[in-house]
Amino acid sequence: MLTLILLLALAFLASVEAWLRLGIGLGNPPLYQLHDDIEYLPVPGVYRRFGNTITCNRAHMRGPDFPHEKTDPNELRILVIGDSIVHGGVRVDDAHVATVVLEQTLRARLNRPVRVMNVGASSWGPLNQLAYVRTFGVFDADAAILVYNCSDMGDGFPPPPGTPMLGYEHPQRRPILAIQEVLEKYVPRYLGINPSVVTHDTTDPPEPIAAYNKKLVGDMVAFLREKKVAVAGVVQWMESEIRNGPRPGTILAREFLESFGVPLVETRDSFAAAMAAGEAPFLPRDEAHPSPVGQRVLTECYEKALHAAAPNLLNATPPNGR
Repeated sequence: MLTLILLLALAFLASVEAWLRLGIGLGNPPLYQLHDDIEYLPVPGVYRRFGNTITCNRAHMRGPDFPHEKTDPNELRILVIGDSIVHGGVRVDDAHVATVVLEQTLRARLNRPVRVMNVGASSWGPLNQLAYVRTFGVFDADAAILVYNCSDMGDGFPPPPGTPMLGYEHPQRRPILAIQEVLEKYVPRYLGINPSVVTHDTTDPPEPIAAYNKKLVGDMVAFLREKKVAVAGVVQWMESEIRNGPRPGTILAREFLESFGVPLVETRDSFAAAMAAGEAPFLPRDEAHPSPVGQRVLTECYEKALHAAAPNLLNATPPNGR
């Protein structure tokens, strides 16, 4: 009898494991690796999760591999730099991410080669983003869009040496079992267990942290301009902000970009219009990250920002000197 119970239990666990792997895509999460300057990077690979494909190329960007430099002088290259808002996350398929949609839209409209490069990772802040372009360069970009939200200007100082860098949200190795991933990642999330070492409200940062991030934004803008890259900004509003007004971090993001002369677009009106039309531009149970519908709205905001910063770039033929 005991043997039968054990066999039934094993069969049940095997069925659950198979369903989690084949039905949901758990057990093979997108991985991260530590980096001395950037803190951490997505690991290149192709992952499947929740029915979506998530591709990370050799440059640790979301999307397929491409040459580091242009192979066609007529090619238009755009960097989009941010955090998980830019990356899109595992709940959005590669095909629906705003950078992909923008690339396809501009390629068809301009009838010229276009490459929109997605430099974003979960929980990245201005420090990580600046360290990335200093490490890997600008990939021959003509323009860059800096995407910030209410939490970015509250991203803290670098952690002291020896501080654990990555928690369950940023796995460094595959779990042995998909069931293990549920227990290690999704159960703690459901229970509200957060391994973060953040000790302040990132949406309303204390003045020293805000000033620190303002300097990083300024350094990023200066670095890009030194490389002859036109700089635009997009400030992403959360769903609750659209309904109730901006959080201090959103206001800071706007003010910091404006202080460095960066033309910017705020997403509030575009996302509010989608909501008023009965659409759902944010993912379910997530007030920050755009759904596939929201990715299309975000694409429009990216394009508006490019028009504001460098309208001549969006010509069918490249402007002189590029």
